[in-house]
This record gives sequence, C-alpha cells and structure tokens, in this order.
Amino acid sequence: MSLRFFKLLQMSPTCSSAPLVTFSKFMMPSCGRVGLTLLRSFHSSVSYLVPNTSPKLSPQQVNSYIRLNEQSIHGEGAVKSFDCNRLPANNPIEDRDASAKLKNSKTGQYLFGVFDGHGGDFCSQAVCERLYNYISVTMSPPETLDMIRKANYEISSLVHWLHGPQSVFTDVMENVYKAKLAKLASEILSLSEETTIKENLISAFNSLDHDLMIEAAPTTLNRELQFNSMQMAFQGSCACVAMLDDTELFIANTGDCRAVLGVQDEHGWNALPLSQMHDAANPSEIRRLLQVHPNERSNMIQQGRLFGILAPLRAFGDAQFKWSARDLKHVEKTSAYDIPIYGKTLMPRGYQTPPYVTAEPEIIQHSLTPKDKFLIIASDGLWEQMPAEKVVQLVGGHNIGHQIPVNFQPTSNMNLRDINEMLKKRQNDLKKKPQDDNVCSYLLRHALGPEHQRISETLSLAPARKFVTGVVLVKGRCSERGITRPCEGKSAGKSKTLTCGKVSRQKDVYSYSSSSRRQVKSSRNRTVKKRSDCPTEENGAMPDICLSPSNAQLQKMMKKRLSLAPVAKEFVDFIHAGDHKNVKRMIKERVVDVNLRDTEDPVLPTPLLIAAEMNDEEMVRLMLRAKPKPANINDETTKGKRAIWIAAKHGNVEMVEYLLNGKSPCEVNIVDKESGCSPLFRAILTESAEACQLLIKAGADVNLRRLSLENSNETPLIKAIQMDNRDICQILVNSLCKLQTKTDAGLNALHFAVAYCRYDIVELLMENGVKIHAKSNAGITAMSVAIENHNAAMVKILLKKGYKVDKKYKWKETPLQQAIKLHATESALTLMHHGCTVKKDKGSSYMHMAVEEKLIRIIKFLIALNPLFLNEEWLQKQMWPVSLYRRPDIFNWLQKEAATPRTLKQLCRARIFKLLGTYAPAKAKELPLPETLREYLQYNEFVKDEYYKQKPLNSKECPFDCPAKCSYRHCPPIEVSASESESESDSDVEIDSS
Repeated sequence: MSLRFFKLLQMSPTCSSAPLVTFSKFMMPSCGRVGLTLLRSFHSSVSYLVPNTSPKLSPQQVNSYIRLNEQSIHGEGAVKSFDCNRLPANNPIEDRDASAKLKNSKTGQYLFGVFDGHGGDFCSQAVCERLYNYISVTMSPPETLDMIRKANYEISSLVHWLHGPQSVFTDVMENVYKAKLAKLASEILSLSEETTIKENLISAFNSLDHDLMIEAAPTTLNRELQFNSMQMAFQGSCACVAMLDDTELFIANTGDCRAVLGVQDEHGWNALPLSQMHDAANPSEIRRLLQVHPNERSNMIQQGRLFGILAPLRAFGDAQFKWSARDLKHVEKTSAYDIPIYGKTLMPRGYQTPPYVTAEPEIIQHSLTPKDKFLIIASDGLWEQMPAEKVVQLVGGHNIGHQIPVNFQPTSNMNLRDINEMLKKRQNDLKKKPQDDNVCSYLLRHALGPEHQRISETLSLAPARKFVTGVVLVKGRCSERGITRPCEGKSAGKSKTLTCGKVSRQKDVYSYSSSSRRQVKSSRNRTVKKRSDCPTEENGAMPDICLSPSNAQLQKMMKKRLSLAPVAKEFVDFIHAGDHKNVKRMIKERVVDVNLRDTEDPVLPTPLLIAAEMNDEEMVRLMLRAKPKPANINDETTKGKRAIWIAAKHGNVEMVEYLLNGKSPCEVNIVDKESGCSPLFRAILTESAEACQLLIKAGADVNLRRLSLENSNETPLIKAIQMDNRDICQILVNSLCKLQTKTDAGLNALHFAVAYCRYDIVELLMENGVKIHAKSNAGITAMSVAIENHNAAMVKILLKKGYKVDKKYKWKETPLQQAIKLHATESALTLMHHGCTVKKDKGSSYMHMAVEEKLIRIIKFLIALNPLFLNEEWLQKQMWPVSLYRRPDIFNWLQKEAATPRTLKQLCRARIFKLLGTYAPAKAKELPLPETLREYLQYNEFVKDEYYKQKPLNSKECPFDCPAKCSYRHCPPIEVSASESESESDSDVEIDSS
C-alpha cells in the first residue's frame, strides 16, 4: 500500500487592527493573515471490520503514539510556524514533502509541495530536493543566472528551506546537479522574451524530468551514481506544488494529486477544487493521449491504468513509459541492476509510440480573497478516505473549537439573563475544545478513525498500514467579536480566530453549520440538555439538576437510556467484529433495540447500516429478522445513504436481493446527498449487472440523473458507457431507458460512446434508434467527436449506420473540413471513400485547405477523385497559398502532375462531362485528347466556346484552326525540333506557374 500526503495552507479572516509587522502574515490587501498547514493523509483499510487479535492500546498509549513526532517549526516572513507530526508505517517511505522560500525572487515567493512516489523512494527524493532549485533558477534575474551559468553559485543558495527532506546529495551527485542547473541557466539567458510564472513552472518541471532521463543513460560513471540515476528514472513520482506570490496562488500539478481551497462564506464552509487528477478517470487526459497515439486506443488504457500498470498519466520518472523500445531493450539486456518494478520486463505489452507519460504540469492561478481560508494539497489517498467537504469542515471545526472569549465586560444595558447566556456560551466553547491542540494530530486521528477502538486496532496492525505524516502552520490574530487567547498549554502566539457559525461535536468529529442560532434551549423552556453538556455523578447516573423536575417520566427514560448505553456499545462492537453468535444472543434476549440510533456517529448511526457497510449479509439478516421489532430497512445516514444504497455500493448481489425481497418495502430511488447517486448508479459504478437487474425489476428509475454539479447530471446509461460495461448498457436499453437524454452540456449517450471508443455500445445504441445526428449545446455531433479523436474506425461505423457524409454541424462545418483542419488524414480518406463532396461551391476548396495544412495524401486523393482540381484556373488560384506556405515540393509536384498526358486526358474527360452532361461519353470519343499542356489549353478554349455546336464532329477540318500540321487525328503529327521542344516546355511552365 502506497504513501499518501496532503498539505494545507490556512488563511484567517481579515482584521483591520492586525499589525503589519507580524511575520506570520501574508502581505495581502484586505486579505488578512495567512498561515500554512501540511499533512499527509492516511488511506485507511477495512481491517477494523474483521476481528483483530493484536493487543489493544489504551487511550494514553494512542495519544502518546500519535503525538510522538509532534514538533513546531518557526518560519519567517509570511510563514510564522509549522506544527508537524509523522506516523511512519513502511520502510522505505516513498513520499516526500517540502516547503521553502525563493531567495532570488523579488516578491518573496513561497513554495509548498507534496511528492507522491511510486515504485520506490529514489524518484520522489530527487524531485523533492531538486525541483525547487529548478523553479528558483527559472525565477532568477539575469545577473544571478549568469553566476549560475559560470558555476559560481552554490545549490544551497537558491532556496531557503522552511521544511524539507533530509538531503542525500553526495559530492559526485552535487557536481552533476550543478552542471544541469548551469545548462538550464544558459538556456534561459539565450531567450530574449520575458516569461510568466506559469511558463517558468512548466519549464522547471519539464527540465527536471528531462535531466532525470538523460542522467539515467548508460555511461562510464561510477557504479553508485549510475545505480541511483537508473532508480530515479525508472521509479516515478507525482508532484503538486503551490507557489504563493503576494496575493496570487499558483497550483502546478502533475499526476493524481488534487488541490482544494477552503472557502468560508455566509452559508458555511465550501471546498473549491484548484486542480484535477491526471488519471484514466479524467476524460481530458484520455483525449490528450488519444490525440498523440491515435492508433493505440484499443490497448493503451486497460483496467483504468496505462497498459494496465500505471495509474497516473503524468509523472516524473517512469522511464519505461518514455524511452523508445530500442533503448529499453538495450537497458534490459545490458544493465547490471535489477530495474523492473512493474513486472518481469521493462517494456509493457503493446508498446509502440512512446512517450506515453509526461511531467508537464497543469497550472491554475487563483487570486486570494478574504473568504479563502486554507488550501489543501493531497494525493489521491486522502480524497479516497474523506471527501473534500469533510476535510474542510474538520479544519474549520478545529479552529472554532480553540476560540474562547475572555475578559468579558458586561455593558450597562445587559441584564442577568444576557450575562447568564454569555457564560453558558463560554462553557460550551470550552467543551468543544478538540482533543488535540495540534491540527495535524487532530486530522491524523480522524484519518485513522473517529473511535478509540478503531484507532487502537489500526495502530496495532503490522506495517501493512498506511504512512501518515503532517506539518501544520497556525497563527494568532484578533477576532471581530473580542479578544481571544490561547487555550491552556499553548503559547500566546498560536491562538486561533473565532469565526462565525456553529460547530457540534460528534464523537470527535466537528461538523460546521452555517446557522449560529441552533443552540440548546435554555432551562426556562424545561428542555433536557445534551448528555455531553451535563455533569455526571460518581456512580455514572445523570444528576437530577440536568432534568426537568416537573417531568418524572422523562427522568426515568433518560436514566434507563444511560443504563443501557454500555450494552448498546457492546452490541455495536460485536457488529464491528463480525461476531454473529453474540449479536444473535443479544437480539434473542432482547437486551438491546436493533433500531437504536447513535446520535454521536453521523456516518453509521444504526446497527443495520453498520452491518451493511461491513458487507456482512448474515448480520443484515439478523437485524431484519429481529423480534419483536425488526430493524427499519429505510434508516439512513445524515448523507441520505440507506442499506440498499450501501449494498449496491459493495456490489453484493445477495444482500441487494434480500433487502428487495423483504417484508418491508425498500425505497430504490433514493439519492444520497454527498455524491448524488441512486442505488442503481452505485451498482453501475461497481459494474454489478445482476444488482442492476434486481434494482430495475424492483422499480428503480433507469433515467434518474446523478444530482452532482461535478458530473453534469449524467444518466445511468452514460455512466455505464464510461465504465465500458456493455451488459449493463444492454439491461438499461432493454428497460426502455431514454437514449436521447442529454447532460447539461447537451451531450447524449452516443457522444460518450464515441468519445470513449466503445464500438460495440455504439452499434447497440444505433440498433435501438438513437439519433445519430444529435447535436450538443455547442453544435457537436458524434461524427465531430470521432474526427477530433482521430478515430477513423469510428467514423466508418457512423457512416455505415447512416450518418450523412456531408452533414454540417457547428459553424456550418462539414466533417471533411474538420478532418483536414485537425490533420485527421485517415478520417478524411474514410469520408472521401464514402462519397463526400470534395469540391465546395463557396469559399476555399478542400484542395486549398489540404495545401495550406500540407497534407500530401489528401491532395493526391482529391486529384484522383476530381482531376479538374488541376486545370489552369485552379492552378492559378492555388499558386499563392503554395508560395505563401513555402512548400516548393508541393508546387513542383502539382506542376509535374498537371502536365502529364494521363492527367491531361483525365482533365479533358472531366471538362467535357461537366459541359455536356450525359452526351459527353459519345462526343468525347470523337474529339482528340492532347498530349502536351499547350494542346490542352487550346483544347480547353475550344470546349469553352462550344465549337462543337457550330461544326459537325465528323468534319475533317481541324477544330483548332491550326496550321496544316497539327496533332489532330486526320492531320500528320507536328514535327518539333529539340530546341523548340525545350522552349515550349519552358513556356508551359511559365503559363502553369502564372
């Protein structure tokens, strides 16, 4: 199991009274202070769902273990301090993180990066140590670049490290790296144009990856350096770097990491994505690969990975996906080191046209505003563990939990009731204080699991568990509501801001609510307080002071609930452990209610939902068979997830069938609030055709859209097409799903089937009546998608299924016109083979376009279809674009082709047919066919004047009115000397070229 990281950049709200001299502040107008948080995520396993025989850790041991590596690192300038924490689990650790400040920049730029390695730790270590130096070189002024070029500059002088990995540079390696930086500086100095920050970041990424590939080439260097260079090149690393330049934030992402900005507005916390993952789930990445490798679409992406091996489609290193086949075979035969890390051989099967992987980053720029509070940069492990919204709410909840108003001064118009409310609020704020003062430890604890038992079991596992590390920066500032002070045990410089809103503590999970008025009612309303807000007596019973003395029945119910709480907890523990025997015993003895609801656990509040999440079918049966009252089959979480939804998510066909065939009716068209998926949609995501069949039979709506802004309200059929599952598509089509339903962008199922190269699904949709000429909101048709992907095979299928070859779409553009513009030669030839019109009535002809785009094959094919393209009128029009684009090869070829006897005869026949129509074949036989270009020009004028209408065709008189000796069939051939022949040839060229 691989390592996972994430980094978080935290910014406080604005405060006009904040001093500008504080070095924890970003100098941003009306943007307040900014801090930074860096953390590596924990990709949890489902090990807590099975019994664990490892010794359990006590709460004190868990706290000591989690806080073992806590430390605080003080920064300078915009960065005040970091709170750090690490939890290692594998050896060696493959991932790195680093934070630094550029020394040579004019504005004091900061860099914060996460480097997610795969295959080993050599590549991620090299990228972490060297990338910032490359970025610093690209940002340096000319005088500094000149010093670097002359090797009069130390590598350590390029950046000021705030937090980074331990350097593994040797003297030999440092000399090599300095030479590479000097070369980069020379290349930058040779450029005359100024570059932007985006261009500099792209240049730094590409230059480092290029140098890694060059350094790995077999040389006569010492064995240690050669071994390290090979390991760096053939291992891989994703990278996500954030650059802070004053108020501008730049995200440079390469690989499967994501950057999310935490934004706070009047409605609460929002997560704003600032990057996208470069993997097979990203349609734009698939299109990018298919444009570069159009003939490898059938085997390039397998099982969601590149050649079924590599998940990220952009990364540093991974030379086995960048080098040529010849180089890889040479390395495989001659290398003395054990290089393969993804199989027995270096070169994947089907390896044809490398490179397939690139390190070029995707750059997104964002201008910071007062609402932007923190930035989270994480590898895919964090987002698989927790959604972005939850992570943002956890950090916001931690900040709020540390704010305690002090130095309270009542105003003159306040009464005792108002003072009492303020004191109660302060007491509640004290109880909301998180268990961990360190934000990194707080998030680490939630990544391991919200319950102590789960954390204890996870920490007791063998080193197969994930690696977690973190660095968090926090800072103090004044609040809009009054003075704040740090909690006990913290220094005065680390207090956090009191923000508006409400945080409710639920089993160490803080959920942020935009409404600050939803508070526990005061005692005057005689309402029972929360158990967590009330003190307890020594025997564990709730004191009567916390209850309404006028409601004895309510007191009895609350005391009974307290007495059953340990039993209920034991019951839930048995479910987590999969102990069917004890669960069955407790249900039979009726010592616990199977419908109990844990209000402190919003994720899995009921036993039935816990059993369903554990994918334990037998446990679900026990809950639904319980007497006297079975479990409620339609119980749901706060996110709207029910047992049928969870069963469909796991693809458990037996559980789905049991839930649908139970005594109580099961709602199958519910949609969860987090992902917007119905049970049918979840079954499609798990590619369970049987579960889909059962849900549809039970009444699932096959046209129910996924209610998610990120997925454009896609339908189940579109998702099945994306998953490349023809069986599910067949089930949906047989269930009479709407084939013409479109997404918000106006794309229907056929658009997606063509875009994802699903040939069999395209034929299935055609057979069931999908509209082949349907257009999107932008006027895009299925044919335009196929041509854009350079998919000639798909173009041929669409034409065979009835697509009109000359059908115009967006901006009245024909398919052939689009194919020529996109250099889709095979698609253009396929269109012409199927009879598309090759000559336009208005505007530039297709021949003009082909010459402008320098497509020789299309030019030849157009001439074969319509020789009139080579007549003197077209040649005169065509000379200027040929000369304009400086293609003498095309110019000479057109001249030569136009003057050949074969072409001239074709021109004559085509010209006569155009003028005479159906009478052309008979009359053309009686006319002479010229052998030279001059004769053709004379003959062409004769045809234009329709001379044949004035004189009979069987006349022996020469129709050209030429001298006695001419090339007419009844005249003797013209005898021309060699000098005359040369002069005629020259004049022919002059006429043709004019």
